[in-house]
Formats: sequence, structure tokens, C-alpha cells
Amino acid sequence: MKKILCVIFSVIMAVTFVSCSNADNIDPNKHTLDLSGYTYPNADKKLDKIDTGNVNVSFFAQSNGYFYQNSSKSLDLFYIKGVNMGLTEAQTSLDNINVSYNTYITWFEQIKDMNANTVRVFSIMNPNFYKALYDYNHKHKDSPLYLIQGIWFNEDLMYQLTDALESDEIIISAFKKACKEAVDIIHGNSSDTVYGEFSPAVYDKDVSKYTVGYILGLEYPADFVIETNASHPDKAAYVGKYLETKNGVSPFEGFLANVGDYLIDCEMRAYNSQTPVAFLNWQVLDTINHPNEPYKDENDAVSVNTENIVSKSNYYAGLFAAMDVYPYYPEFMNYEDKYISYVDEKGKKDNYRAYLKDLKKQYSVPLLIAEYGLSTSRGKAHLGLNGYDQGGLSEDEQATLVSKMTNDIALEGCAGGLVFEWQDEWFKNTWNINMYYPDDPTKRTQNLSSAEQSYGIMQYDTSVSYPDGDLAEWENAYKVNDNIKVQYDANYMHILLTLPDGFDTSNDTFFVPISTNGVGSKFSKDYKLTFSDNADFLLVFGGKDNTRILCDKAQDVFHYKFGVIRKVFGASQSKAYKQNTGEYNKINTFVSNEIIVPSTNETIEPRYYEGGLLKFGNANPDSADYDSKADFYFSGNTVEIRIAWYLLNVMNPITKACISTPFKGNEITYSSFDGIKIGSGTSGKIEIMDAKFSAVKEIKLDQRLKKVYYSLQDLYPQINF
Repeated sequence: MKKILCVIFSVIMAVTFVSCSNADNIDPNKHTLDLSGYTYPNADKKLDKIDTGNVNVSFFAQSNGYFYQNSSKSLDLFYIKGVNMGLTEAQTSLDNINVSYNTYITWFEQIKDMNANTVRVFSIMNPNFYKALYDYNHKHKDSPLYLIQGIWFNEDLMYQLTDALESDEIIISAFKKACKEAVDIIHGNSSDTVYGEFSPAVYDKDVSKYTVGYILGLEYPADFVIETNASHPDKAAYVGKYLETKNGVSPFEGFLANVGDYLIDCEMRAYNSQTPVAFLNWQVLDTINHPNEPYKDENDAVSVNTENIVSKSNYYAGLFAAMDVYPYYPEFMNYEDKYISYVDEKGKKDNYRAYLKDLKKQYSVPLLIAEYGLSTSRGKAHLGLNGYDQGGLSEDEQATLVSKMTNDIALEGCAGGLVFEWQDEWFKNTWNINMYYPDDPTKRTQNLSSAEQSYGIMQYDTSVSYPDGDLAEWENAYKVNDNIKVQYDANYMHILLTLPDGFDTSNDTFFVPISTNGVGSKFSKDYKLTFSDNADFLLVFGGKDNTRILCDKAQDVFHYKFGVIRKVFGASQSKAYKQNTGEYNKINTFVSNEIIVPSTNETIEPRYYEGGLLKFGNANPDSADYDSKADFYFSGNTVEIRIAWYLLNVMNPITKACISTPFKGNEITYSSFDGIKIGSGTSGKIEIMDAKFSAVKEIKLDQRLKKVYYSLQDLYPQINF
């Protein structure tokens, strides 16, 4: 699952000027979901007003499972259709997040035009965010954008202290401090904090009437909860001014109740106001038993039951439940019989909806799906059922499946859902990739293999060209020889091939050896080729279905990381490969450790797929047949190919960072490379020549809305209780 860098919690800033593409120029190519045959729950559109005395309450979390907005004569149903907004732009420094006022205004306009009504943020944002939200809503009084404010504490503390109730009370004090700061900021009454370059950070815009709720906390690891419970059996029960706990409450749940009660009390004492509160949870800590979860100790070892925390009669706003729910993880989503066998009204299998159905039964308060979404990264991090992979999805697939999940959430009586996330964020790591962080965040580039970096509804496009058959983009490219031109951008090495006369794309093969580190082989055994210089990689063009990039055996990161270092594949695959063997391996991506299915004792071997297999298609977003997963396109005797930098072991084309080879020791390390050489031919000896690579200096960042934007824009108005 996602891990959010806690560094961000302390202080923050951004550096990039972003060029915004006009959404009107984008062909929406909507993926309209067929809603016929589905019936949404019957929820009261209006309720009688609640007597709160003189306490100000804008929103209520009601026992019928929904939020209601306080209006002049009644309480009006408010179904949440929203997005999570991350902290950063593409090259934002995590030490100083200074996303501009104008950027937020643009984003709010786009989000509202998508027919969403709510933005959720994970933590305190810089002052520009709240000023922009206030100004946007002041300008759009009849149709404002609402806020759910997240509150967390420094994630590092969980791993350093391992116990929420440790004797020095560091964690609970930090958590309560964050709650008070958030309450003051929401009410436009904070000027004594520092937020990166905002010193002091002045929050003087009161957005409390637009605030639907607070979500407290993080996706806690099971060990943290277990350690807290085991260490403090005497600290379970809690009775506060506004919240109390039921019999059977755990110490960790009591800790949450204490912090939540503190927040409510802060808002009451300072502002005589109340706002609905939830405690963030995720599938790993749900209250459902999952007998077919293969990793019980990690993903089904302990529960956090927020139903053990209840409101007292003087807390009018009410509690709600906030759950992050993804379709591919934990593994019980893929192996629990009742989920994988579930069939919906239209005869379609839907493990995601089956889980939601199960989850909804656990709560007497409104259930908000606080995160759900899918990634369009080139790489995958996890395999799921029914197309729900983590990463490796096209924009078409993301649009269709996110819309389906959005509809599932409504069908199962949840109070709404928040898509993860509004914008791609380039700083995020994924468990199965190699992540490189430049010292200067303005030199950060996107790692297309990282699923965590591409969940956005909006992406930052850096392309200098697209494989699409339009050769006008190649006029200024460098000509290496009569068969090859090259150009470079932040995400890809682009190659234009001119095939020899008479070349048959169905039967013939064209080879392009590529040198980066210059330590690869000087020949290929399988293809009976020799090279004038060391070739680290070999691009094999074999038509639409058989074009791939191969790596010299000794530079196979997949083998070294998972075979040699982690010994995932046993002793026979645990030795490093020798250099200059003339053997070129497929470039594989690891997605799963060994799984033993509890119900059958079936062993599923570690899983991986060929990440170096290239996909034919039109990669131009403005084309009617656009395929975001396309790597190459050919027409006649010309072939346009884009190779994601990670496939060449290049981690950053700005700093010229690459994975160090030959491999040494028990970790993947980084070094720099001087340049790139390239050659071309169909047989025999191939001359490898300088490809005139120099560090990429300028990145043009075009904000572009993915297809899921238009799919949700179409769907949201139809979810109308």
C-alpha cells in the first residue's frame, strides 16, 4: 500500500512552474458506465433539523449511513463525490511545499467541472490552499467545493517508538498538537506556525462551513497496533467530554478516542462549533475475519474497531467511519472465496463490491471510502482480479474500473468515496522498484515503473514526441546513421528507425544495440550478432507482437535483486551472472512473493512479468485511437519507439544517474553514466555509434487530464440519491 513520506508533516515547499493544458483541447473519449439494472439504496433526501442549542454545526453524520448538510429549514442529504489531493506538484520539494494560489484555483475549477463536490487533504496544506478554497467558494456561492481535512502525526514516530501510548507520550502529544493546529487553521485563526518558506504561515480564511469532516490518523501497520495493545492493557477504556468507549475496547482504540475527543473539545472551546470526526482505517486492520489471507501475520492479525468509540449526547455532529479500500490488496481480496465468487446483478464478477458489502455491515455510522483508485504507471506492483492490477493499466482501463468502483461504493450504501488521487506525485516509492532521489527536487523525474507515482486523475506530461506516425516531431532529432534518429525527454529515450527496403515486419527482425554503462557484451549468441562496442541492452524489433528490450545478462537487475540478494528463487538462481557472455535476458518485473493459499495449501510460486515487452499503439493523447500504454508505432518503413528510462537502468536523465554495474554487495547502488551509444542492423556485425546524449536540461510540464476525469464527470451526476 501507499506510504506517505512523513517528512512532509513537519515543513514544506515547491519549485516548478507548470504549463496547464486546456482541457477543452482533450478528446474526452468518455467511458460511460452502463447503470441500467442497478438500484441505489433509498436514502432520505431531507431530515428534520436537529436542535444543537447555540452550537454551530454545518454537517451531520447520521445513523442512516449518510452525511447531511445543515440548511435553513432542514438537513439535506450530502453524498460525497470527491478526490484526494496530494501535497506536491511534480518537482515540489518535500521540505518546502509552496504550490501556488493560482494552481489551487485551477485545480478547484477542474475538480468542480468534473462534477465532484469534495476535496480531501491528508494533512495541513500551505496557506495558499485555504485562501484559494475560500476565494473559489466565495465566487461560487451556489455551488461551492467542500473539504475533508486529514490530520496525522509524523509517521517515523510509529517505527521509532512502536507504541502509541509510550510513557513519554510523544506520539499522543504530537497527534493532539496537530489536531489543535488543524482546527485553528480551518477556522482561519492561525499565524504562529512555520510551513516551509511561509514563515510565519498565516491562515486567516475561515473555511469551517465548507468542512464536511476531519479524518484522523494514518494507515497504521499491524505491529504498531499490536504493540500498543499488548503494552497497555490498563489503558483501554476512555470517557471524555464528547466521546467514550464501549466494553471490549482495545488500548489502541482508546488512544484514538482520546485524540478525537480532544479535537472536538478544541473546536468547541475556541469556536463553539462541531464537525464530524472519523479515525482512518484500512483493510489490513478491518474487523472482518479473512481465513484465506495468505499473510495472516501482516494483513489479518489485529483489528481496529472504531465502533467501540461512541458519541455522547452533546456531540451533535457525529462520528463516521473512514476506510481506505483498494481492490488488489491485501491478498484476501484475491483469495477469499466469498469475494472472488461474488456476481453482481448483471452476472459480472466483482470482488471489490463483495468486500464493500461485507464491510458496510460492520458499521452503524456512515462509511466513507476515504481512498480508492488505480494507477496508470507503466510498471505493475501487484496483480489483482477482474483487471484490478496495481499499475500497468491504460487510461482506458483506469477510467472504466475507477468508475465501476465509484458506482459500487454508491450501490453498497456508503456515504461516498474519495478517488486517490487528483495529481500524479513523483516522489513516491513502490515496494518492488528501485527508487532514486536527486538531492535537488527540481531535478526529480517520474519513474514510470512506480505504481505509486501514477494514480492521478491529472498527469504531468513531459513528452517531446509520441509514437503516432507523425514524423514532424523528428525534424530536429539527432541522426546517428541512415537508419536511426534519437531524441530524449525526462521519461523516455525516443528512437526513430528507418527499416531497410523490403523489410517484412511480420517475419524479419531489426536489432538496435544500446550502450549506457558500456560494460555489456560485444556479441549476441542467440541472434548471432557482433558489436563494435559493448552493448548493455538490445532492442529487438519484431513487429507488433514481438518487439522487446533485452538486457545484458550481467545487468539483469531483476535477477540480482530478487535472485541473488533476496534469494526468492532458491539456490539455483542465487549466483550473479558473469560479464560478456553474449546472453541477453528478458527484462522482468517482480510482483509477488510465494503465496500459500490457506484453504487449499496450494503454493503459488513468486510471480513476475516481462516488463521489457513493448506494446504497439498510438501514444498521442490527442488521437482518437490513443493508447497510453503504447511504446512504439510503425507505418511503412518507419518505426517510432519510446523506451522508458528505467528499462535502460537509467534512474534520472537530468542527473545522469544509473544503476551501478557490475553489481556488488547486497544492495542496488547508483552511479553516473557519460553518454549513450547506439547501432542498428539486421545481421552480422553492427557498428555502435555515439547517440549524442547529454543531460536533459529543460522539462516542459504540461498538466493533462486523463480519461478517468471525463468518465467521472459523466458518472457523478447519475449518482443522485
